[in-house]
Amino acid sequence: MGDRPGEAVTGPRYCLLDFDDTLAVGPMTWGIEQFLPDLMARHGLTADADRLDAALLRAQESAAARFDESRILDDFLTDLGWPEPLRAELAAAARADFAFTLFPDTVPFLTSLRDRGIRIFVVSNNNRCPRIAGELGIADYIEAFFTPRMDPAYRPKPDRSLFDAVRAAVTDLGPENTVMVGDDPWSDGAFAAAVGLPCWIVDRRDRYGSLALAPHIVRVASLAQVLVAAPRAADRTPVAESPSGDGTSVTQSPSGDGTSVTQSPSGDDISVTQSPSGHTSVVAQRSATEAPVGPGRVEPGDPPAPRPDKVR
Repeated sequence: MGDRPGEAVTGPRYCLLDFDDTLAVGPMTWGIEQFLPDLMARHGLTADADRLDAALLRAQESAAARFDESRILDDFLTDLGWPEPLRAELAAAARADFAFTLFPDTVPFLTSLRDRGIRIFVVSNNNRCPRIAGELGIADYIEAFFTPRMDPAYRPKPDRSLFDAVRAAVTDLGPENTVMVGDDPWSDGAFAAAVGLPCWIVDRRDRYGSLALAPHIVRVASLAQVLVAAPRAADRTPVAESPSGDGTSVTQSPSGDGTSVTQSPSGDDISVTQSPSGHTSVVAQRSATEAPVGPGRVEPGDPPAPRPDKVR
């Protein structure tokens, strides 16, 4: 996965970056590595590793689709066969004020982008990320932050409104010169598909290997592997074959309002659909043998970031 040698490409002029679990340890990484092991130890819970992974993926997909939190938690407990009283503890964990920390590859990656003259923008559903980036010492790398609370018209990814906000501030930014980097196929990958961007998904824990990812996505193991080989832009049509060579094809809808990805030879149903409102629904649907935690969230209680009406 993503260990292809070669020199980094120099094409992109702009890089849109997710924040949580891409640049900094966020709720998903914290939940998998710390909270869930502690919860299982305290309550004597067991779960087959594959079953736990499937339940986490399902909950993560549901969170990106903005499902109700209670439904996500109920499904998670049902998928694992865990007792319902744990729901309150899981809900509290979704709002836990854990300490954000940088991944070891974050600063080298940001430095590399800056040294190559690539302009960096953070597009995040975490309204606190400008403050957190400052506390972690990486704010100077980032030209501007875009989060849902900056404007009533902005909605969380995968809605395209944050991209439109960036483009309003930087008028020559577009699919031909911009890339998206994130960690979540259903949030970041679908966001990239909605606006026609190629996308790198950083899969540090190798969680997405069972998913049939859309052709515009390249899955890599670390930020160091981003931009080593270019994925296919999400708005190019037709694309005859996915990067994995599995024969998945992509076609643009006749109306031009969204992209539909046809069924792969393996039988996995993959679709990237966009409604007239611009909301992209699904990047990859699991096969019938797979199930989909750690609820993603927009943190309440923090002041909005200043609106970047003027960007250099």
